[in-house]
Amino acid sequence: MTSIPKITFLALRQRSNAFIWPSGPPENLEATLKDADGNTIAPAPLTMLYNEALAEIAKWVPCEQVRLVNVHAFATTYFKGGMTVVPAPNGVVTRVYTIANARWNDRVFYVQKEWPEPEGWMRNLITGWRDPANAAVVPALPLGFKKAESTTDRDANGVVIGRARAGIWALHDQKIWVAPWLQSNEKLVTQWRGIKSEWTDDDLVTATQDYQKAVRLYVQYGFERDYGDTAKARMIHDTFTGRGTFDEALGDLIWQCREQTKVQKREPQSEDQRGPITAELEDDEEGVSA
Repeated sequence: MTSIPKITFLALRQRSNAFIWPSGPPENLEATLKDADGNTIAPAPLTMLYNEALAEIAKWVPCEQVRLVNVHAFATTYFKGGMTVVPAPNGVVTRVYTIANARWNDRVFYVQKEWPEPEGWMRNLITGWRDPANAAVVPALPLGFKKAESTTDRDANGVVIGRARAGIWALHDQKIWVAPWLQSNEKLVTQWRGIKSEWTDDDLVTATQDYQKAVRLYVQYGFERDYGDTAKARMIHDTFTGRGTFDEALGDLIWQCREQTKVQKREPQSEDQRGPITAELEDDEEGVSA
């Protein structure tokens, strides 16, 4: 059985941008939004437009609501009481595991438990971890949370603790709590189903031709809607203007999903199959040792 091809969200944007803007996308739409102190407060406008495109497709295509993957880089996770903490997705989490050094073939799967079992488990290991300093994090995070730092790779004596080869996780307070905590060379991967609204560069997305076509058309529509010609935007997102529209591409994805997931009709011969005769049964048993 063949699997649905996947690429990263970053690769999807790069491919699509090269197709839509051969000379390069508008530079002012590729810069992340920052506050007065230089802190990133939102993705680049073009990235947000791609987020919008993927979420819009998922609303109408049930097949895009399953097999979703969030990849949390170590630096984007939080640390509390010997646990790694990340936001829970808006859906049903089916798997949680880690990869180290970007080796996807060496995954460590964590077992789901009820809260507060991860918290109780880590209390028993309190001598095995220490809080990150977070000296550069101002103001300090509330409720004892810390930004993940590589200092937790070692114990108080400077000895490398090493990667966990087993662990548990639980859902609590709209967060995923993982015990024991991740090391700095690891990433936390969550698989889930639902409608996803935001992607990171490492997140995996569908890479079929029809899917990429629909994404490109929606991004072209959104760009014209927000920054260009609204009449052109309507043409791109209108079923009645002819072929090559986003609505047509979306319809193709809906049809494909329905055909791939519907219960297939039984072949006529399977309904009329007769029972085997004695000679056929004896022939089936020939060569079978007692």
